[in-house]
Amino acid sequence: MSTTERQQRAEQSARSELGLAPATPLEAAEASVALKCALNDENWSAPTAQRLDILCTEWDFSHIVNGDLLRYALVHSPDYRRRLRELAAEALISQRLAPELCISPHPLSYAQQQSLLPGAHNHAVLFAAAQFFTHEFYPLAVDAFSCDSERQGRPFFNILGIHLDWLDSTGHAHRAIALDTERNRLLEIPLDPTLPIHSAYFLSLGSDESALHDEWSTRPKSIQQQRRRWPTTNALRRKFGPMPACQSPLLLPLNRVI
Repeated sequence: MSTTERQQRAEQSARSELGLAPATPLEAAEASVALKCALNDENWSAPTAQRLDILCTEWDFSHIVNGDLLRYALVHSPDYRRRLRELAAEALISQRLAPELCISPHPLSYAQQQSLLPGAHNHAVLFAAAQFFTHEFYPLAVDAFSCDSERQGRPFFNILGIHLDWLDSTGHAHRAIALDTERNRLLEIPLDPTLPIHSAYFLSLGSDESALHDEWSTRPKSIQQQRRRWPTTNALRRKFGPMPACQSPLLLPLNRVI
């Protein structure tokens, strides 16, 4: 299969997954879905490790919106390349249980970021194991948006998926996953300037969960003390009425949050 045929097929798959019309030009972030599809094309003869480099040199970026920025990230950004590989590997072993995750190769403009993150409070869902993280993150982000909209007619919380490696020592994030509510898709963006995180909890920490939990719960000064106590079952019954007779998961309070 020629590179042109592979690209055309991958771009059509991306449009289908994103609900776009067949002739719609792909934006740079949307093209990450096409690149993921191309990496997983069954007609490759090249080893998996070489495929990104081949796509970088042979792919036609001219008809992609901000294609030059996409190509630059594909060549120079280790984060972008690693995340493409992770998403491609995940797609081979699981059905998608959340909307597509588009990876932006560049930071958003101020207006774009304000539109994506209109809330006043940045709440991080921290993860270390990236595989299938979006399956759990998506319903949390939707629930927060729905709850805020019901209560006050606009978002208060920006729910952000943040890998532990995307945080600096001051509690600011240089990369995050967010829900694009207008398009009902997930968007991963580099953040410049970095974004302050006001609160956080852990999800999907992987095999080192206990050690990571202990480490991140005792971070110094930039980590604020979590003082809120978990509500008791009786308190929940008084507030919400009878609860179903099912076994509740064990909840462990975080000593500290970012």
